[in-house]
Amino acid sequence: MVEDRITDGKRIGQLFASELTGLERGPLGAVSVEDSEPDVEPTDGGAFAFRVVADGEEIGRVRVTETTARLELAATTFESEREDCDGCLRGAGQRLAGPGDEAGQHE
Repeated sequence: MVEDRITDGKRIGQLFASELTGLERGPLGAVSVEDSEPDVEPTDGGAFAFRVVADGEEIGRVRVTETTARLELAATTFESEREDCDGCLRGAGQRLAGPGDEAGQHE
């Protein structure tokens, strides 16, 4: 069980970006981080940190608050053309829920 928790939204975003770019095979092999803001200052509404791109198409954006990082998925359908990725990474405008949010709400 993890005893320490990371509650710094900027740091959570950095770790998430590292996870996305650290894999070269499988479903996340097609994913890259673009337009990152290394000096982003978290805001209550969520400051833009970086775009998530798959095979050249934006599939989401990450915004950071003081205590969270939020992935907002783009309203698009993406299917990789890579041979090692059988129809992975499909999005339909959904986003991950954070504290106080309801899963799947559109903004």
